[in-house]
Amino acid sequence: MVEARNRQRATPRRHLRALRSLAGTDYWPSFDGAILFLEEVKLRSAEVHGIDEALTHLQLLGVFSRLAGIIVGKVYGLSPEENRQLDDLLLRYSQPYHFPVLTRVDFGHTDPRLTLCCARHLLARGSGRRLIRPNA
Repeated sequence: MVEARNRQRATPRRHLRALRSLAGTDYWPSFDGAILFLEEVKLRSAEVHGIDEALTHLQLLGVFSRLAGIIVGKVYGLSPEENRQLDDLLLRYSQPYHFPVLTRVDFGHTDPRLTLCCARHLLARGSGRRLIRPNA
């Protein structure tokens, strides 16, 4: 559960690159009041730069201004330094908005992997502009 004020709906879990490919199509989801689940896979050493580019794209599309929160799955293969860079990126992109960001959650392309039920409501409580990491 993420730390906010009322019931919010969750969008289905989205691979970051796959989500971007839906922009401008009939399959682009509504983000109004949603808690967005994001996942990504590290494929090469410049992957953090690719995540930065993807987050910029989502910001330009106005996604962040409509969200109630973001939950980010662990990115398999990131070094500790790359994890810090990713945390810095998430803080930078979420700072203008007032929603919480939960990072390094065991879902997506990782092991262990949680099973997420995306058709359920989530409750988000608390203030934004902070990163919440399990076991940190």
